Amino acid sequence: MFLPRITAYEGLLELDGQYARNYNETNGSGTAVEHSLLTEKMRINAYGYIYHPRFISFFLSGAGGFQQESYTAVRTGDDSPRTTASTKEHEFRIAILPEHPYRLELYTLRRRPFYRKIAADGISPVITEKGALFRLEQRPFLIGADYALSSQTTNTGVVDTRMKRLAVTHFISRFVTSAGVHATDTMAPEVRALREEYFFSNQFTIEKAIQLQSKVNMDRYFQDETVESRDDRQVTWTERLSLNLPWNFEGDLSYDEVRDRLITDSPSFPEPARQLFESRAGTLGLTHRLFYSLRTNYGLTYRELESSRGESSTASNHIGATYQKNLPGGRLLAGVDGGRSLTDNIGAPAVAETFQRSADGTGTYTLSQPNVDTATIVLRVKDPSTGLFRTMQEGPTLHYELVPVGDTVRINILDVPFIDTGAAYDFHVAYSVIPAEYELKLTRFSHNWKLDLLNNRISPYYRYTYSKQELLSGSLPGEPVTSKISFVGVSARQAPYSGFIEYESVRSTKNPTRQINGDLRYVEKVAPNAHLDARLFYRRSMYSQDTFGLSNEGHTVNVIGLDAKLKQRLRQKNLSLTAGASLSYRSSTTDTYRYGLSCGLLWNKGSLTVDAGASLNYSESSSLFADSEQHSVHYYASIKRRLF
Repeated sequence: MFLPRITAYEGLLELDGQYARNYNETNGSGTAVEHSLLTEKMRINAYGYIYHPRFISFFLSGAGGFQQESYTAVRTGDDSPRTTASTKEHEFRIAILPEHPYRLELYTLRRRPFYRKIAADGISPVITEKGALFRLEQRPFLIGADYALSSQTTNTGVVDTRMKRLAVTHFISRFVTSAGVHATDTMAPEVRALREEYFFSNQFTIEKAIQLQSKVNMDRYFQDETVESRDDRQVTWTERLSLNLPWNFEGDLSYDEVRDRLITDSPSFPEPARQLFESRAGTLGLTHRLFYSLRTNYGLTYRELESSRGESSTASNHIGATYQKNLPGGRLLAGVDGGRSLTDNIGAPAVAETFQRSADGTGTYTLSQPNVDTATIVLRVKDPSTGLFRTMQEGPTLHYELVPVGDTVRINILDVPFIDTGAAYDFHVAYSVIPAEYELKLTRFSHNWKLDLLNNRISPYYRYTYSKQELLSGSLPGEPVTSKISFVGVSARQAPYSGFIEYESVRSTKNPTRQINGDLRYVEKVAPNAHLDARLFYRRSMYSQDTFGLSNEGHTVNVIGLDAKLKQRLRQKNLSLTAGASLSYRSSTTDTYRYGLSCGLLWNKGSLTVDAGASLNYSESSSLFADSEQHSVHYYASIKRRLF
């Protein structure tokens, strides 16, 4: 019979509540936001099939109840009185041939999720979504196709997203070929974002002797806002050839090409600004292994950069060796490397780079190119809640700061322009180098060693790098740079303790620096069911502007902090407890204090589940230009009772 048959069902009573307060102030002006939410819902879930469980299976869920909510923005005067309204949710999923190599799933849902981790500044979203998922997993094909329409409604507006994805992989003999497309179209208040990604890749393998990988990517990211629109189109082509050669030789050849076109438009521009960027790089590597102790390598690289503002080419080669020797209770690792490069630069080539970092004040990124024009740096970060990129502001009390290190620039990530969830974010930075025309030779030499002793309990290590620039023709924005970098440290491990201390000295004719890093960690089971993870860290960075020698004058950054997490599980009572604390102080041109406290519990008793917790975060920054203060509190509780 082709009639639906219910095989299992359940009824749940759900009570969810949270309270959040966020306060932000700069130079005595700011906002204080309060948001409270309480929801009571009755949910019924049903599981079943049509004709046979392997033919069509389905899941049906429905919930209804009441919701009380209030939102207040004290400084802006946006005051929403407490409202009481009905709330409803539903979800329906049907799987056709769920246990077959080819299967299809259709779904539709409406839900108001309960976020117990993020204090959401009055954002209590209602999410509706419908879509389809198709899978084929039968050699020689793997096919995945997804389509979804979603809408997220909050008190700040509606965000609509259309997603399409198709990926096909084909296996035949020694070839593996893949192709696909992934597109998302997002419409938000005063913002539209379009992301299209196309890819094709092929891999050819002959046992372990030869492997050839080819890949082509075409990406487009378009974001249109009231103040600015950006249309970025990029094509990437990559070839990789790996060879296992006779007499313990290995060879690697690669070729990479990137073409990027960025069009920026704004009402303040007389006409759209166009930037073109192209890069091509070829690499040859040869490695020889002598037994298991000695590996020698040689590398040759040629790279070209071309943009609408200038062009640059670099040819480099290097030779090096690494040695490993097992010792009683440890081992010795040692290496040496040296090489030269020739760079020919005309104008001011534009560069674009992407990276991932956290925003807790410890995330840093060093730009890859020297002689950076800091006025051209544009740093943007992806908001994970919407997928939109947002421009960050530079400044000691804002989102990031720039610090010169040698002949390049380091970015210190301080904050993000949205609620920080503690995750690692996707960043995109674009910049140009200072206009100049020159031919430059760079000579570099380095050596390093590491010694593991007492069964890896103690490990001292050292690295030294010498580099020297020589101007062959033209003129540089400044003098050629000579630098000597010494890096020494020791790590120790003896349970439950572990830690390290490191010292780095960059003696350079341009922007010399010194840095000290220290880290001490304690990980131990402090009770039969309790686990403690505590960490103390310290970093001191000293930036000087004198010539080659280092002095105590200049820009100094000190960071010291402590964080600890305690987890305890009482199995007999089905109870889990967590507690955490963090404290940090950062002194520089801006002094910043941060601390946070959190706790939570999860209790299961028969058909009853209780999940509750609280968090408190506070930060205070002061400088010659501005004083700011931020603090937030968040309480949440979720109670679920299975009725049948």
